[in-house]
Amino acid sequence: MNEVVSKMLHKSKETSSKIILAFDLDSIEDYERGKNLLDLVAPYLVGVKFGYPTILSFGLERIKEIILLLRERGLVSIADAKIADVSHTNSKIARILFKNGFDAVIAHGFMGFKGSLDGLSRTVKEENKALFILATMSNEGASVIMDKVVEQIISESLLAEPSGFVVPATRPAMIKKVKELLPMNNELVLLSPGVGVQGAPYGSAIANGAHFEIIGRSIYESSNPLEEVKKIILEQKKFL
Repeated sequence: MNEVVSKMLHKSKETSSKIILAFDLDSIEDYERGKNLLDLVAPYLVGVKFGYPTILSFGLERIKEIILLLRERGLVSIADAKIADVSHTNSKIARILFKNGFDAVIAHGFMGFKGSLDGLSRTVKEENKALFILATMSNEGASVIMDKVVEQIISESLLAEPSGFVVPATRPAMIKKVKELLPMNNELVLLSPGVGVQGAPYGSAIANGAHFEIIGRSIYESSNPLEEVKKIILEQKKFL
């Protein structure tokens, strides 16, 4: 099993949590507030997914500082860069992100393996990091295009030997379908965004087969983030 995934599973068992915080603050003015928030809720998380706008707004030096603090807490840091380019460019993007402390990256799977995911896969293995691949997304357009070729997306993506897939919680049938498309007795994990503000109830993705729920605004826009996180964990436990 991938070292990053092992760390996630260990942390989940330790905290009884299935929460990956979607850290999507996109203003430099939010930097200190964001650090304080992470310090507050870190004991109840498995990891933190940094949105691309946050990475661009805060800058890699500030992001690196936050990642070091998270690492001290035993949390993984995932770069949601949605990598989708040719092999050498994918590799460059991943190396820069890994150099700045990220444990994992998220990439699209629709580009296919040869000439795209193959280079990214090699880089991830060389750096001993993790790769999560988007099977489909929550927007309406994804149901018109990505859903129709999800079998090919999964089969091509499996050639890259990812640590898991990202499937939206707002599409429970798609979570189940992706699980069915995976090899028997696999160790792949499913990350599911869209829980909370985007519409999926807490714990619903877990109930449909996801391993972790990615939750952002419901936590960082809450008047009491700590109590909200505790509430989420209680809801998730109902489906374990």
